[in-house]
Amino acid sequence: RQMCIRDRQSTWVKDKRVESAPQDTGTLPTPYGSTVQINILETWGDLFYVGLTGLELYNEGQKIVLNAGNVTARPKDLNSLPGYSGDHRTIDKLVDGVNLTTDDRHMWLIPYTKGKNHRITITLPKPTRISEIRFYNYNKSLEDTYRGAKLITVAIDKHLITPNTGIIIRKASGTSESNFGHSIKLPYINGWNKRETSYYDKYKDVVPYVIQEYFVPQLPMGLVFEFALYSTYGDIHYVGLNGLEMYDLFGRPMLQSGNYHVPFKISAIPSSVRELAGLEDDVRILDKLTDGHNETFDDRHMWLAPMQNTRLYSNKERKTSKKPNIISVSFETQIALSGVRIWNYAKTPTRGVQEFAIFCDCLLYTSDAADDLLCVDLGGRRIIKKKKKN
Repeated sequence: RQMCIRDRQSTWVKDKRVESAPQDTGTLPTPYGSTVQINILETWGDLFYVGLTGLELYNEGQKIVLNAGNVTARPKDLNSLPGYSGDHRTIDKLVDGVNLTTDDRHMWLIPYTKGKNHRITITLPKPTRISEIRFYNYNKSLEDTYRGAKLITVAIDKHLITPNTGIIIRKASGTSESNFGHSIKLPYINGWNKRETSYYDKYKDVVPYVIQEYFVPQLPMGLVFEFALYSTYGDIHYVGLNGLEMYDLFGRPMLQSGNYHVPFKISAIPSSVRELAGLEDDVRILDKLTDGHNETFDDRHMWLAPMQNTRLYSNKERKTSKKPNIISVSFETQIALSGVRIWNYAKTPTRGVQEFAIFCDCLLYTSDAADDLLCVDLGGRRIIKKKKKN
């Protein structure tokens, strides 16, 4: 019921390709100032609260030291609500240095009102060059990640340095097992030229008057792509792959080329067989998915992990439904995905992936019906629907 990978062969899923053109963005000066103001415009879905886990500023790779006295916010925190006091999710937690966590004692949370401003102001002791802002979104749990900030603007010394319509920052992962920090490089460059956006313009009136509960995209576009691995070709203890590649709007490889212009991070739950006792030095780790050695039987160029449902890995909170292994690829800016190529585990074919699904920013994107009507397929077009919350 999920998409299946052909045994011991690469699977190629490809949409329409168009030629790329080099984009000359020029050289812009690094922003310089003493006051940074971040305005949160939208959440990832929560209607009442918005928050962050942490914030970091960088000057050409050097972290700028911040403390509680440098940061203010309006609204300040939940304690600003009438009759509410004692909440520990205060503004100082943004700079306490504990960012990769699910402990909300190290997070900041405020009431959210759609259409209103939610401003964070960072005041530096002297004017400083600011080349990067790193956001750690709200990460208390998978469900609470919808309280994270989605759309923001950034101003330095009251000069807006991002589009006034805002830029999107990544939703957190809901776990502390991966680095969910999202870096915004300054000066901010959108990375899309007219030739790229024109591809979408010609489809904007395809089905303008169809009313339905599904979003029908031409290409999935987002920041985080998750591969949920549901089954193997027989092995109940391990699942593995030789390689993984993703292709952008123009069919350019993004993971294995080594020089793609958008930085990315790749993580997995479980990360690899190194999580098992006695296999701490196993070579079949996650970075082998993108090392470029795909057509091989040498397991030094493969990734292998324990299946989520096997007792060899964990028997805690066992459920009757399948709990997939997750491979997550996070990009620093939004990308449009035109294709995916997967090389299955060749050393032991029974450990290769059979059924899988792809999620884009927590929306299911697949060509077959999967997971109890999470998606449907109408006339061969991919239809996506919101992923169920656990």
